[in-house]
Amino acid sequence: RPAARHVVGVAWEGRGGGVLPLPPPPEGGGGNHPQKGDDDNRGGPPADARTHGDVGQGVRTAARAEAEVQRMRVALQDALTGLPNRTLYEDRLRMAMAQTDRTGGQVALALIDLDNLKEVNARLGHAVGDAVIKDVARRLTQCLRRGDTLARLGGDEFVAVTEQVGGRKNAEDVAMRLLAASGH
Repeated sequence: RPAARHVVGVAWEGRGGGVLPLPPPPEGGGGNHPQKGDDDNRGGPPADARTHGDVGQGVRTAARAEAEVQRMRVALQDALTGLPNRTLYEDRLRMAMAQTDRTGGQVALALIDLDNLKEVNARLGHAVGDAVIKDVARRLTQCLRRGDTLARLGGDEFVAVTEQVGGRKNAEDVAMRLLAASGH
């Protein structure tokens, strides 16, 4: 199966989805990229890449892309829940507000703070507390539409960003669903 010559970005789906551009290959280490003075190749891959070098370059490029995706996940997602973290939440909120400015819609925010999580951790251990957080995150996510954002700000705090909420009554309905899903 042929390997890709160049990977220019990686796309992924889900709540933390997006497109991740990759940096250009380093000078002189291009593997199958044309090198200065490669006139005999007429801009093609170096002679050693014509046989099995393409596959090696594709594997190296894919590994580099996967490492970059992993770095982005660490930087933008909560490690326990996989939800957007504070940094990604702030970016999504800015984008939602900009969209609202353009379209005249409304954005609703709901801050969810779990009660008694410290006591759960103290009495039953952090593994149980982590399981509670993951379960609550799953239930809260189910209350939101696909384009909305649920982020974990840290500890026992979550925030939901609901775009194009359609008025106060709809925002209150979302808040009540989130409250019920959080165990209240």
